[in-house]
Amino acid sequence: MQIYQILSQYNEYQLQFRVLDSPPSPLYVLGNFPIKPMIAIVGTLSITNYGKQVAYDLASDLARAGFPIVSGLAFGIDVIAHRAALDAGGLTVSVIDGGLDRIYPDNHRKIARRILATGGAHVQENTHGDPTLHTHFAEPQPTAPAHCSTRIRWQNLDTR
Repeated sequence: MQIYQILSQYNEYQLQFRVLDSPPSPLYVLGNFPIKPMIAIVGTLSITNYGKQVAYDLASDLARAGFPIVSGLAFGIDVIAHRAALDAGGLTVSVIDGGLDRIYPDNHRKIARRILATGGAHVQENTHGDPTLHTHFAEPQPTAPAHCSTRIRWQNLDTR
C-alpha cells in the first residue's frame, strides 16, 4: 500500500478542510480516504466503564448508519471509537502523530492494520518517517475533527 498526498489545490481536499484557518498542506494518507461526511469522536484517555460503553454504542450506531468515524488512534475514547466502527462493519480513519510508518502506541498496531484491511485510512500532517513526539499530545489535533461534518469531544468530569 502506497502513501499518497492530498494537496490543498484539489477540490476534495478543499471541501473536507474548509473549516480550518490554515489547513495542512499536504496531508499524507495511507489507505482509502473517504470523501463523504464523516464524524470525529475524540477525547479523554481516561474514561469510566459507562463512558466506554456509551462511546462504543454511539460510534457503532453511526458507523452502521454509513458515517466513517475519525479519531486519533490514542488510548481511551479514540481506540474505542475505531474498534466500535470496525466491529459494526463501518469505515474508520485514524489521524496519527508522527510518520505513517510508525504507529503509536505500539499496542495499537493490530487495530491500525485492521483499519487498512477494511478500507479505512491513516492520515497525518507530518512528513513520512517523522518520529512521534509526546509533546504533540498536549494540544488537540485540529486535523482530526476538521474534515468531519460533526465532531464529538469526550471529556472526563472530575466528580471528586
